[in-house]
Amino acid sequence: MVPLSSAGYSYGVAADGEAFYFSDYNQGTINYSSNGITRVVYSNQVGIYGLAKQGNKLYFGREGTNAATTQILELTGSGTNWGSLRVITNGISRPRQLFTESSGTLLLAAETAGSILRINPTNGAVTTLITNLTAPQAAVSDSAGNLYFNEYGSTSSNGTPVASGKLWKRPRSEEHTSELQSPCNLVCRLLLEKK
Repeated sequence: MVPLSSAGYSYGVAADGEAFYFSDYNQGTINYSSNGITRVVYSNQVGIYGLAKQGNKLYFGREGTNAATTQILELTGSGTNWGSLRVITNGISRPRQLFTESSGTLLLAAETAGSILRINPTNGAVTTLITNLTAPQAAVSDSAGNLYFNEYGSTSSNGTPVASGKLWKRPRSEEHTSELQSPCNLVCRLLLEKK
């Protein structure tokens, strides 16, 4: 392993070729690091969680003090030149890691709601994919359409582990099938058949 940069209190990183972006929750910054040099490319966004990049867009969640200020944001630019900031959606309490899918949609782990969400960054539409999770922190999908996500473990007030975290896989559903899988491995399928 090679240390690349001091990252403060970081909850997100996104690669850009040999360079990368990372967030600093306390400082409210998004930083760009290339060839050992780190620069702040965006600031004044205290509470940044998650960071994902696709093309000339950076996406991040911001934990605010109320539903209006808890937002999923899109920043447009490249390298160290970022400017246009747009709110995609708001009101998702404790947004965690973001992931950009090949289709252009975003996956988001929503910790408080215990859900994995898919967000359309163009119109802000939010689709709930999975519910009843214990503090999910991240979700990704692969080229086959499988979904991988994790749950955060919990500890008692004295630090003793109460429940360990878990990593889950939800296989891509077959065509014309809607599949819901809960953490207790119950699978319910609804076949959508044409008559």
